Amino acid sequence: GGGYSAKNGARDAPLNRPASTGSTIGEDFPMICETCLGPNPYVRMTKLPYSHKLCKISNLPYQAFRWKAGPGGRQKETIISIAVATERNICQTCLNDMKYGLPVGVRDSLLRKEESTQISLPASNVGQKYFYEQQAQMAENDSSTTNMSLELANVPPSRQLDKFSRMLQVTEAKNKVAFRNLPKLCSFWLNGSCTRVLRKTCPFRPCCGVYMFPEIASSSKLICDRLIESLEKDGPAVVQKSMDTETKQAIQQSLKGNRDDAIRKRVTGEDDLSKRYLGRMKSMHMDLEPPEDQSIVTLWLGNIDPEITEGDIRGAIYAYGHIVSVTMIRSGKCAFVEYADRQTAEYAASQMYNALMVNGYPLSVNWAKPRAIALGGTNASAVADPSQLLLPPGMQQSPPSLPLPPSMMAFASQIAPLPPGPAPTSIHDDREGENSKRQRLSEGLYVDPRPPPPQGLPPRKAAMSGSIKYPSMNPSRMGAA
Repeated sequence: GGGYSAKNGARDAPLNRPASTGSTIGEDFPMICETCLGPNPYVRMTKLPYSHKLCKISNLPYQAFRWKAGPGGRQKETIISIAVATERNICQTCLNDMKYGLPVGVRDSLLRKEESTQISLPASNVGQKYFYEQQAQMAENDSSTTNMSLELANVPPSRQLDKFSRMLQVTEAKNKVAFRNLPKLCSFWLNGSCTRVLRKTCPFRPCCGVYMFPEIASSSKLICDRLIESLEKDGPAVVQKSMDTETKQAIQQSLKGNRDDAIRKRVTGEDDLSKRYLGRMKSMHMDLEPPEDQSIVTLWLGNIDPEITEGDIRGAIYAYGHIVSVTMIRSGKCAFVEYADRQTAEYAASQMYNALMVNGYPLSVNWAKPRAIALGGTNASAVADPSQLLLPPGMQQSPPSLPLPPSMMAFASQIAPLPPGPAPTSIHDDREGENSKRQRLSEGLYVDPRPPPPQGLPPRKAAMSGSIKYPSMNPSRMGAA
């Protein structure tokens, strides 16, 4: 008939594949992350025949690819179609988010916890097949769709995802090969019957010399450490014969389950790995706890570079809510941002905590302390003046004046006080006495209190005639004006 199945594959698949232009993602190159691509910049990738495989989610034929992820990596291939990967914005191989490199469940739980609408994918195979057929048809017709990749482009980037993604990248950088790029586990070695391990020709773990077991690294850490220690000491050929039952059961238990069901849970975000990551993020205290005092609506920003201005800060944080004021303290390299209400301040704190960047400089974010506590007081009314700012970190108030020692106090008590001086005369009294003197002089009642000049003194010289009063005014004198 006109249908097709995973068993028959390309023989029953429809042949109406879209024409390739030579640089189309999904037709000429897969949509994969850099980790799955491997460390080698020159990748030799095999393009499998169209509809050679069926998508694990939509059960539709797609263009599959196969390559080796680096010299010490495994042979990898795409497992979902480009339509599913584009709609969920995930890698076609590891099924992690293309932007953050995290499982879909972690991304959706953080990015969409504030959203009122949730995207629910069909649960049945028939419903998923119909849904992705419509997505592929709309993509071929170049029509506007509301898929998840477009909606994620309008969601502001989550600061928690950025920080957690960087932490995972640092952890993976310590390993030579990423966990998902490791060679597959040798099932014959696990059963104790691998013959190629003696000739050192087995390409799988741990026969090839890679002693890493992510299958039990988190669930059975002690067993994993003991197994790695035995392999480094005796080698894989000896350990496959002497492996205890507990280690075998732990590895076999981790490999149990339906692979197709695990892939579907991974795409929908219901897998165990997403739950473990979410629990790990909660234990890391990545959220900034708000204070109990509901009157605090101010955030403290630290590590402010001298080049950063108030306009730069407003431009970086204006999208998180209405800002009442921004007060910068250059001496303390910090600033205080006051918001209109508590709800806006809490939302801004959740978005900026451990992720605020201004002009390329990372800034610290914390809640401001109450003014009474920051200034060392106990009465809030004593510091109700808004002009009194909080002390910046690293600065201390001047210590109070210390009391004099007892010896100095005894010496100060023996000093006699100074005698009281005459009462000062005010300026008003002097002016009043001058006015009364002029009045008495005009009435002829004033008597000069000064003594008369002594007798027998030579007479005074006559003043210069005319209007000449100073020597410089004499015309006959050299240099006169």
